[in-house]
Amino acid sequence: MGKSFMMISAISVFVFLSAIIFIGFFGNIAFKKTGFPEIFFLIAFGFVVGPVLGFFPVDLVKLIAPVMSSLTLAMILFGFGLEIYVKELLKESFSALIRTLIYVGLSIVSVFYILTYLFNWPLYPALFLSVTIGGETTVAVVGYYAKMLSTNKNLFVSVTMEAALNSLIIIVLFSTFLNSYLNNIALDLDGAKVIIASFFSKFSVSFLIGVVAALFWLRLIRVAYDVKYLYIATFGYLLMTYAFVEVIDGSGIISAITLGLVFANSKLISDPLSLRLEMPENVMIYLSRFQDEISFFLRTFFFVLLGLEMSISTFLSLKNYIMLGAIMLALLSSRFVATYVADHSRPGFEKRFIFTLMGQGLTPAVVATLMIEYGTPYSQEILSIVTMVIIATNLVSLIGARTFKAKNVDA
Repeated sequence: MGKSFMMISAISVFVFLSAIIFIGFFGNIAFKKTGFPEIFFLIAFGFVVGPVLGFFPVDLVKLIAPVMSSLTLAMILFGFGLEIYVKELLKESFSALIRTLIYVGLSIVSVFYILTYLFNWPLYPALFLSVTIGGETTVAVVGYYAKMLSTNKNLFVSVTMEAALNSLIIIVLFSTFLNSYLNNIALDLDGAKVIIASFFSKFSVSFLIGVVAALFWLRLIRVAYDVKYLYIATFGYLLMTYAFVEVIDGSGIISAITLGLVFANSKLISDPLSLRLEMPENVMIYLSRFQDEISFFLRTFFFVLLGLEMSISTFLSLKNYIMLGAIMLALLSSRFVATYVADHSRPGFEKRFIFTLMGQGLTPAVVATLMIEYGTPYSQEILSIVTMVIIATNLVSLIGARTFKAKNVDA
């Protein structure tokens, strides 16, 4: 019986993993051809084989989900770090920073107000959900639309930087509030002081370790840049750094993003200090490609996982659709204000296009899964709403992209 169970479990895992890889692969091809995000296919696949047909045991997925959540968190933050170039951010993407801060701030506040005052949600669940979906955009969708449908390179850089920044802010905020919840810190004035002090303490230690670790690895890469298996060793080093910082009660997510930032901006950092630690260009290219391959699998896994963990009743609940409508109104209003303040100098058609580029993706999916892992209140309800918001915001982006493309063709 034991061997049989192990064999069945192994076969189930192999079938599941191969299925989601091919669904993600061909879905990505369809996305490139039609502009229809593969997110829809992946969530639908998980929903059909799980809640609808019951073909795949959800318990098996939940068994590996906690480890995959932490791994995905480390990988996406490292990837965001690799995508943020300080010079570009300062010179070309100041509007992205302003748009991000306004969109994230307004959407978190407005969604939190809706949940607490209109739907009578308790404080922490309302805070968790509002932070999870508060102004996130996914570079996999908005970056692609901006690159393929617009000849303005600055627009692509702007929305790509925004996607990296808002995801980072959301993960840091969620981690901070999750830590305060797990440590029973009251959300009052005294509690806020403790939360802020704890955050800056963890941030400074984690950032410093991340910088030192990155500089050490850059030194090794400069010596052994042509060594075999360097790229997989780099990701092993990332996970080791993440784990070490977590063990000493620091923030692994800060160390992960710091590693990526230092790697991407190594020349900017090393030149003033005469350290000669620039990341070789060929290493950076292959490192980014390797990271993208791993992120593809993790992204695919989590969107299928969202569908698997949904219930049929979620899509039959009128209350869920009313809540979704209120949340989407808050997100659209916040997006409108952020776009027309940060991008006031752009042509009107570009502002309208950027306004629709609000599709959410991997970050809220991972965060929602983490809430189930930690057993936070309303975690299943939050997962359901997050999934519906991901679908709705990507529909808005799809409609915006189709409209923008049609007007360009007509012109």
